[in-house]
Amino acid sequence: MIGPPNVGKSVIFNRLTGIHVSIANYAGTTVEYFAGKTKLNNEEVEIIDVPGTYSLDATNQAEKIAIDMLNEKPNTVVCVLDANNIESSIYLLLQVLEKNIPTIAVLNRIDIAEKKHKQLNIDYLKRELNIDILPCIAIKNIGIEKIKNEISNLLKSNLIFKKKNNLEPSWKNAEELTKNFLTINNDEIKLSKKEIWEERLIKPFPGIPIALGVLILTFGFVIGIGMFLRNFLLLPFFRGLIFPHMIAGLQSIIPEGIVLNILIGEYGFLIKGIEWPITLVLPYVLSFYAAFSFLEDSGYLPRLGILLDGIFNKIGLSGTNIIPILLGYGCAIPAITSTRAMNTYKERVIVSTMISLSIPCISQTGAFISLLSTQSIMEATEKAQDKSK
Repeated sequence: MIGPPNVGKSVIFNRLTGIHVSIANYAGTTVEYFAGKTKLNNEEVEIIDVPGTYSLDATNQAEKIAIDMLNEKPNTVVCVLDANNIESSIYLLLQVLEKNIPTIAVLNRIDIAEKKHKQLNIDYLKRELNIDILPCIAIKNIGIEKIKNEISNLLKSNLIFKKKNNLEPSWKNAEELTKNFLTINNDEIKLSKKEIWEERLIKPFPGIPIALGVLILTFGFVIGIGMFLRNFLLLPFFRGLIFPHMIAGLQSIIPEGIVLNILIGEYGFLIKGIEWPITLVLPYVLSFYAAFSFLEDSGYLPRLGILLDGIFNKIGLSGTNIIPILLGYGCAIPAITSTRAMNTYKERVIVSTMISLSIPCISQTGAFISLLSTQSIMEATEKAQDKSK
């Protein structure tokens, strides 16, 4: 299975294979691919989900792996097209057909295209490319059975496949095919308020001021909720109920001295070992991931990525790299792990370096805030003046 990123390819793959899926790294790389098995006409078939790629021009590691897998001559290729962004999908399909491998084209996300008043002339594309094109709405399980049947028929036929059209894989041909395949009824388009704001959020104005406002509000939410949980719930609970009983119990069985101080002294590890992780770090971690989940579920993060794409391109990144950077504010470990999904080694190194050197995680931030909140600026200034005297 091959197709552009975010086209629903993985959804189709999961529908075909169910739970019989394994994840592996392609040899000599950090790029992951999925392999699964399914039964078609009582025969076990292995399906491999190639990393998402826009073309076979080998501009990044994912595209190189896609080419390598195609060069291994699989029995069948399922090329997933994006009905909502069809031109780049057609260009990829033209490149795949050059490999002379039995190919099925699956046109996914047709429901999204229809919502945007796009008319799709599937018969025209079938005729021009001389292959079958199966419409599909993967998330609703529409068209999956037809895909299974087509795969089964191709595998049973065992015929030598040869490209049946004279179209070269060029952007000019992809554009020409798109022009005749796709018709947009502009007269019927009436954008909802949601769609209007989706367009506004990816433009410099008001997109950038809104992004700054969202980030400030998010930071305020994280700090406000974190401090509330710490000062009004967790600290009173542990200092008022847990620690007194713990201290009394240990004092009754351990005499005063070094051992007791190590356990429950001012910096005793039984006290601070519980207080700092649970009452200092945990509340801020919880509030951060609550805020991050809201931004993710609301669909704002992808739009923030598009908005920042131009700025990030100047340092060798894409706008979508903002997501692991924001994740690094929650914890550096999953943030650096998530860089494995990036297209190039250069992007992984840049983002990992930024996360390691310039993004304080929420645990560190919570500790800074709690420690610094005990002193005002005036007190710090007076102490500095006293020291200078």
